[in-house]
Amino acid sequence: MTAPAELSLDPDALHIEAAGITGLDDFGDDDRYREGMAVFLSSVRDAGRGPAYEQAAHDAAVHILSTRLRFVEHAKRHPEVLDERVERPVVLVGLPRTGTTVLYDVLALDPVARPPLEWEVRLPWPPPEAATYETDERIAMVQAGVDQVLAAEPEILDTHPLGARLPAECNSIMEYHFSGPDWWASFGTDAYTEWVATTRAEGMYRTHRRFLQHLQWHGPRGRWTLKSPAHLFDLEGLLDTYPDACLVWTHRDPATVMASLASFVRPFRRVGGGDDDKLSLGRSTTLLWGNALERGVVSRRDPRVEAAVFDLPFNEVQADPAAAAERVHEHFGLAMSDAHRTRMASFLEEHRLGSHGSQRYGFAEYGVDPETIRARFPGYCERFAELF
Repeated sequence: MTAPAELSLDPDALHIEAAGITGLDDFGDDDRYREGMAVFLSSVRDAGRGPAYEQAAHDAAVHILSTRLRFVEHAKRHPEVLDERVERPVVLVGLPRTGTTVLYDVLALDPVARPPLEWEVRLPWPPPEAATYETDERIAMVQAGVDQVLAAEPEILDTHPLGARLPAECNSIMEYHFSGPDWWASFGTDAYTEWVATTRAEGMYRTHRRFLQHLQWHGPRGRWTLKSPAHLFDLEGLLDTYPDACLVWTHRDPATVMASLASFVRPFRRVGGGDDDKLSLGRSTTLLWGNALERGVVSRRDPRVEAAVFDLPFNEVQADPAAAAERVHEHFGLAMSDAHRTRMASFLEEHRLGSHGSQRYGFAEYGVDPETIRARFPGYCERFAELF
């Protein structure tokens, strides 16, 4: 099936559509987002998965382009937004399924931390205001969308919490540059997955920083606390943009990660309309995140990257997330307040690990052979085996 005649996945047509919606026509002086956009849209078109699938891609692209237009116009009217500083962010960069979510959650409870929240990342325009941050109408709008996803695929909560007020991953910010892994998880097209796995998305961290500047301009302030395993694709670029970043890399047996992640992504694929065949998922998971792991290991050869990273084992995070957060603070010389400790204790009491259910998967059903996977990453396994 093909999309209706009025639906276009042509990049030029989508730029015109976004301009018509916003009444603006300046997309900025950096058009490097167009490469990822072209790959994404062509891969969706070539997938041939029907009108609803193509409509979702169309709507995502128009939303992103409209947001870029508004950001450019906003900077013209308020050039001071570009002077906003992002200093010493704490950034979790470990692979998915290595304890990053719970560690992110407890680190974000620091009273001086500033995580981006799902609602403001999904609907960033207009800029959030500190005075209405807790009551913004977009919270309910985004939560309604989350509720629809969970109604369709309730098993998502077996492995991952979702909510408009929860900390968002940088994956969602990367979408505004038409990059990052989120569309691998939902749309699941081979060509786009290959592009993300093998191509450094030039200009993405410029977009990322502009997004954080936008959120903190009139919104809450604090030490940015961030998370995305996709940062492993370009740790050098991350530090070029945020040279004083504190990077936290969590480690787990890569074979377990690949099988667990393939299983984790299946319900998101069903929601997004992508290919949820188990063996196909296993292959694309290994391609994408295997490349991320290899790129991250190569980046550690850069003394600047090596000095910025603190390594933590998954088992330690899983056993005591609060203690792991204490170790992060201690390593980077960040004060740990009693208020933060109290918040972590309350959070972990309310959200006990495993309270969302348990994930069940087998290596063979996703075509993941543990020995083959481990043999693919000799440098990683030799260096970090003691951490998993």
